[in-house]
Amino acid sequence: IHVRFRDRRIGDILVIYLCALGCIGAMVVDVEFDGVTLISAILISNMVFYLFLRAQDMDHDPLTRLWNRRLFYEDCRKLGNTVTAVASVDMNGLKKTNDELGHEAGDRILHMMGDTLTENSSGSLCCRLGGDEFLLFMKNVSEQEAGDRMTAIIRDFEENKKDDPEIAIASISAGMVMSTPEDS
Repeated sequence: IHVRFRDRRIGDILVIYLCALGCIGAMVVDVEFDGVTLISAILISNMVFYLFLRAQDMDHDPLTRLWNRRLFYEDCRKLGNTVTAVASVDMNGLKKTNDELGHEAGDRILHMMGDTLTENSSGSLCCRLGGDEFLLFMKNVSEQEAGDRMTAIIRDFEENKKDDPEIAIASISAGMVMSTPEDS
């Protein structure tokens, strides 16, 4: 069974509650069976939670927590004509940051980029293709809405990097294309 939630926190919370309910149910039954059921239920709940976390890790980039390339390609087939804008975002200066300041600084830039895209991609499919490349599929938006969203991403990225002088060298480049239902 493969279940995904647009907001990962909902899925995480749901699984935690299900595991907790299993443990509570086991405690109730445990009174009747002298402790054997409780230990088994806790072990099973832990296994279910571990498998859920592993499945989530397969679908998400570990640094940005955005969907990864594998999940992106899987979802591209399902989107159909609902996508009205596609934006490509590329980070500039990541290699230089990694070379001069270390990978920890580069990781901070990637994490910040993931946060910036997540905050500005409501109702969109956003993923990290790899390295410093990101894609944003916007569904059922006008050209003005898509442009405003891209402007907000660039503005927020520039604003957020001011908090960390080490990553001030980074910048982003973005391009966007609009589509109509007739486009295939």
